Amino acid sequence: MKAQATLAGQALALALTLLCSEPVDLRAQGAEAQGAEPAPTTRGEEAPLITDRPDFTESPVAVAPGLFQLEGGYTFSRDAGEDTHTLGEILLRIGILPRLEARIGLNSFVVSTGGGEPAGALPTSSPRSVRGLEDVTLAVKVELIRPPPSSPAVPRLGIIAGTSLPTGRSDIGADALQPGVLLAAAWELTGRLGLGTNFGYAYLEDEAGRFDELSGSVVFGFSLTERLGTFAEYFGTFPVGSSRESDNFADAGVTYLLGPSLQLDMRVGLGLDGPRPNYFLGTGATWRW
Repeated sequence: MKAQATLAGQALALALTLLCSEPVDLRAQGAEAQGAEPAPTTRGEEAPLITDRPDFTESPVAVAPGLFQLEGGYTFSRDAGEDTHTLGEILLRIGILPRLEARIGLNSFVVSTGGGEPAGALPTSSPRSVRGLEDVTLAVKVELIRPPPSSPAVPRLGIIAGTSLPTGRSDIGADALQPGVLLAAAWELTGRLGLGTNFGYAYLEDEAGRFDELSGSVVFGFSLTERLGTFAEYFGTFPVGSSRESDNFADAGVTYLLGPSLQLDMRVGLGLDGPRPNYFLGTGATWRW
């Protein structure tokens, strides 16, 4: 178990080593829909606003040096008889170097009702309600490959490595570090259509102990106009060595640019596994400065 726990740290060390090496190519292809557009190399240059919300799939593109990008929102979800409201979803992204950003995920406030009584509790006439803060997360994103426009088959590639911190409410967050690493790739298929994928590994802990979890996603993004975009996505999580079951989802949404550095978004999704009902919907915004 100790060897498994160091896997995310080893991946982070590899990413930082690659960061210090020569880049594959500092020219980048367009594909604003899925994050293949280049970030600026200085604070004064304009670049398309590329976000890591509202879809599950993370972009391989890092925020430019000297810039800050704040992403947040609200999600309502219903899983069988449990309703959950998540307010905040705050991710602060800080551009450190041309291919490196720091990421701070601040606590979201969660209100969950109707999920049933905890083990050993006496039945009550009113639905169970849990409310409190989620765990803080810390991570870095490193861009590994920026292919030139002449190589459309080569993806833009990035890696995200980090961990959660046990700072939230005990029955909402975790009681230990939850490290993980994610590989993000993006292709420009046409001038308006982009494809993104993620492959992730996390070393998690629940009340039964430590276990491994794999995750994956694929998303297609389409630019309807210069301001309006849409996406459709599949994503899933797959525990290994745990009694937990896999979760699979499909979702879709829209984004709208109010300005070069301000974007609004909406999404709706459906759980592909039982029990029913199993769905979520949400909205949010991104601001860069």
